[in-house]
Amino acid sequence: MTVAALLFADSFPVAVTDALISTRRSPEAPNVVSITTPLRSNECRPGIDGFSPSGLALKQWMACPQTLLLYAGLIPDAERLLKYIQLKTLVVGYSDEIHVEVTDFIAANGLNVSFILVTRETDGEVGYYWHGGQAADSPFFGRIVSIGAGKTPLLDIFRQSPAAELPDPYANPLEHAEAVVVNALEAVAVLSRDYTDQHSKMAGKSTGGLFNVAYFPELFGAVSDGKLSTLALSGICQIWVELQGESAVITRMSVSGQSSAGERMDLLLFEGEQVTAPDSTYIEIAAAQLQCITIGRVRDESAINGYSPGPGFSVHQAIVYVERTERCPHGGRPRTHQVFACRGEPLVHIVQGEVGIALTLVQPIMAKLIRKVVSAAPCPMCADGSSPRAS
Repeated sequence: MTVAALLFADSFPVAVTDALISTRRSPEAPNVVSITTPLRSNECRPGIDGFSPSGLALKQWMACPQTLLLYAGLIPDAERLLKYIQLKTLVVGYSDEIHVEVTDFIAANGLNVSFILVTRETDGEVGYYWHGGQAADSPFFGRIVSIGAGKTPLLDIFRQSPAAELPDPYANPLEHAEAVVVNALEAVAVLSRDYTDQHSKMAGKSTGGLFNVAYFPELFGAVSDGKLSTLALSGICQIWVELQGESAVITRMSVSGQSSAGERMDLLLFEGEQVTAPDSTYIEIAAAQLQCITIGRVRDESAINGYSPGPGFSVHQAIVYVERTERCPHGGRPRTHQVFACRGEPLVHIVQGEVGIALTLVQPIMAKLIRKVVSAAPCPMCADGSSPRAS
């Protein structure tokens, strides 16, 4: 099952997709199989219609140069669709006329697939087409087009997002573009937070595993000095921190480098307990605690391996999640998160060596959030009778 969405579709389109592949399990299957995902290990939660997690794969493929296909449905049907689109666009670019032919092809062949296609048009602008999805408007995420089993909970989760409203794209194009990047990360954060909850809306629809964002950096060059384009090509560092008494403990960290769009994504994953100072800007993780995850076009091209050192790299985007382990009588655990995007100096430098990795943060991005959670009431229900969780 899949969720894929195009955010800010009418200004600076950004694609958000999940990476979870699910398979229908027979009721007679003797054992429940669990998998490791960048967001959750031992993942075996059942989804819809008897589907259970079975692996990871990208839900976005390059259809042709400067054309990205987001798909939902059966992978063999999506591959047939991809080949048909590639055939139709050998000579000319995607157009309204070709879109009609493509939707007719889906109907005539009974394909179980929906899609969003994003393409660089002849005038240099980015256009989009979609089939089998739904559209909505948001003050935080602009025009949203979504497809897949998770499209309805995705919109529900977005409505509760703490993202800021977008500046006017015509009056303030640079401010709008910068807000697009920040809010796209916020979309990843709120979807990830939902997925890591035990009773996740996204997992209930057999979607999740990892939420990935794909920008179209050529758009940003028109409104900036090129630094926004650099930021948009950067990977993302995500850090999960638990406050255990007086100690700050990193329990999970994933760092993705710059990926080959639509072909593969490589991540470093840590899961364990790494005690750190709240204002730390230097983190070391031993090789034995690391995994290298490759997410390919399809499940068979994805793999999880032990750590193998590679070249160092930097990222301009980060998301930090902080939560207290102590529960109040209502069961609440204060928690918060924040996204960071820097179009100047990178936020995180990663050095890889034989003994593990070292991360240098250019600012103490965990400290403010940790102080915020430490000073919070056990839960808002204790404080004012409202929600059982802080956010």
